[in-house]
Amino acid sequence: MRAVIVTTTYKPSADIEAKGRAAAQRLGGRYAPRGGASVRKLQDRFPGASVVVLGPNTLEWHPEQGGKPFFFHPGMSLVRAKRLAAGERDAMLDACRLEPGDAIVDCTAGLGSDAILFSYAGGPDSRVVAVESQLPLHYIVSQGLRSHETGWPAFDEAMRRVEPVHADHSAYLRSLSDRSVDVVYFDPMFGDPVRTSAGIAPLRAFANDAPVTEEAIEEARRVARKTVVMKERGDAEAWRRFGFTVEARPNAPVAYGVIRI
Repeated sequence: MRAVIVTTTYKPSADIEAKGRAAAQRLGGRYAPRGGASVRKLQDRFPGASVVVLGPNTLEWHPEQGGKPFFFHPGMSLVRAKRLAAGERDAMLDACRLEPGDAIVDCTAGLGSDAILFSYAGGPDSRVVAVESQLPLHYIVSQGLRSHETGWPAFDEAMRRVEPVHADHSAYLRSLSDRSVDVVYFDPMFGDPVRTSAGIAPLRAFANDAPVTEEAIEEARRVARKTVVMKERGDAEAWRRFGFTVEARPNAPVAYGVIRI
């Protein structure tokens, strides 16, 4: 990862400054007192560096090339959870055959939205591990899962139960025992415009866009007890290559490929 500068919001308290210094150490970056400088001025001062801004109610990661900062928000997971609470079904959960108490590995955590929904639907006896290879995403999302509040206790508890892991998903899967989880889930990034939305645009500056490998699918098959699921476009070549069965979703821009164990 390229250079990281950690700073604070304007006029920080001593506690926020201490948290900023701790964050810089955690991220292997450099702490820079904010003073009166804008983020752009800090980036001019430290060329090629991304900037993390920390405050009492702020945690943002600004990419080195400029553009919108990335910050945690539960996104569509909150909307989808409310639909579940109202008795509606969710295509991802149906594809995974998710049941209360299941153990799930989300191999491509990204914004954490799918992991949160798995945790909400799986209930307090479930276990959801959210694996993310990119440190900016892992750091921002892990902090958000721990502290963000929506005012809906059941949803906030679901966020707290998610276990963020910073790792390459193939390496993480290799560390697991045979048949040790119920569901292994992949939602890889890809370049189709259907995924380019206001909510996901800041993510693209940080996300790992490498395709899922055959090794990862084989490891997923080994550790899963129930299903391996991949979300992709309806004509995804990866499904054909890896032997997924497509769950039909008429008129939907994306669908789910499923391997039943």
